[in-house]
Amino acid sequence: MEVTDESIEFAKFLVTETPFPKNAAIDALHISIACVHRMDFILTWNFKHIANASIRSKLEILANSKELKLPVISTPEELLF
Repeated sequence: MEVTDESIEFAKFLVTETPFPKNAAIDALHISIACVHRMDFILTWNFKHIANASIRSKLEILANSKELKLPVISTPEELLF
């Protein structure tokens, strides 16, 4: 996937509006790229910032506010079952 200006701006927005620490900018960019490119799923073992149930609803609200859709975020294990 290409890193676009839109994905960079949305990632900055996510870092500002969620409990992501500044050092989690790469995780925010991962989510942002998936949203901007309209991916259906994000598969990750990153429970700290990406597959984190406590911030997932906030991510969905933020994506919707920018007319984007948050992909389903799950671990590879969850997808298999």
